[in-house]
Amino acid sequence: MFSTARPAIFCLSVISGLISLASQAAAEKVPVPPPAAQAESLKLIKSIFTTEYASTDRKTLAKLAGQLYKQAMQSGDDRAAQFTLLREAITVGVKAGDVDAAVSASEAMIASFRV
Repeated sequence: MFSTARPAIFCLSVISGLISLASQAAAEKVPVPPPAAQAESLKLIKSIFTTEYASTDRKTLAKLAGQLYKQAMQSGDDRAAQFTLLREAITVGVKAGDVDAAVSASEAMIASFRV
């Protein structure tokens, strides 16, 4: 019995550790910013990238998705800007047919926010 108990205890320890890590990761995520803060950020973003947003060219939109993602990663503690930039990178990436940009922005959003 002793020899079969050890692997079971080890497995339980590993599972417990994984659950603890998952809990810590979830605790580090921040809530989604309020709609008013998102709207304010979106207004600023669209004023900066007016020409790019007006384009229907897929290459231009794909480039915009990449720029939005890059800005989101550099936004520091401004969570409303970061969330809105990521959301826009997803939306514009999909519109451009740039799956990689949309998926990268989605992964960053999931890693940072309680979505």
